[in-house]
Amino acid sequence: MLDTYTVNPDTGIGTNVDGKEVNLPQTGMSGVHKTIAGLAALMTFTGVALVKKSRREDED
Repeated sequence: MLDTYTVNPDTGIGTNVDGKEVNLPQTGMSGVHKTIAGLAALMTFTGVALVKKSRREDED
């Protein structure tokens, strides 16, 4: 038998064929993952800016 679920996009609650609520696994990026990804992006941009600044100073 194939398990079929319907997910309410507003609440994120899944229901099975019998109409009972089910616990579905979290997918996508959670808040912690978003924070870590944001910090990594910030560090990357800062590093690139520092390298460009260093190269400009070496040219002068």
